[in-house]
Amino acid sequence: MNKIYILFLLFFAVQFTFGQNGCNGSTPEWGERLGEVSFKTNRTWIVGNQEWSDVVMATACQKESFDGGYGSPTPSIPANFNADCCSNSDYGDLFSWCAVVRFQNQLCPNDWRVPTWEDFQKLDIALGGTGYETLSDTSFINNKYLNDSIWGGTLGGYRSNFIGSAVENLQYQGIRAFYWSQSDFLDNGFGLRFYSDDGSISPQGSTWKDNGRLLRCVRCKSNQNK
Repeated sequence: MNKIYILFLLFFAVQFTFGQNGCNGSTPEWGERLGEVSFKTNRTWIVGNQEWSDVVMATACQKESFDGGYGSPTPSIPANFNADCCSNSDYGDLFSWCAVVRFQNQLCPNDWRVPTWEDFQKLDIALGGTGYETLSDTSFINNKYLNDSIWGGTLGGYRSNFIGSAVENLQYQGIRAFYWSQSDFLDNGFGLRFYSDDGSISPQGSTWKDNGRLLRCVRCKSNQNK
């Protein structure tokens, strides 16, 4: 049998088993999990031709853990992380990739949208970076990504929960930043990450979709800001 055809069948089987984009389809209604959604502040940041919002907050994000799972048939492993979020009021709430994509119209209202990995690449280039992974440049992070007058990034850490493992606590708060995009490849969601402890930056970083990450919305620079 043609190898390409076999790969296509395998990909279709994965999508059928795990749901669209690897996300379980049976999720509670929006209001049951996330409540009212807003940006932490009304401030925005203009970088190049992009305008970025503050981090996204949701009033009902009080979960202490992510359910995890990729449509697993094992009853003991919940597979309903589409709407998961975790309260993280000091830095911005943490969302699973599936929640971000499934509810992107509510999380990023009106003319805002969930960024793609290309948006993070453009952001890094506009800030003076290469658009690709850079190592050992802490001064660049401090002067650009964490500068409140330039991009106002937040070192909000992340939360992870893998199938079959114990739920981990919030990690790297105040040290590392992780932001979701709407771009994905199979089990991974792409986004931006940068570390203040070792200076590494990755505008195209990826991780498991059931990790909890921050979200900021983006739009084209508005006419009044030109």
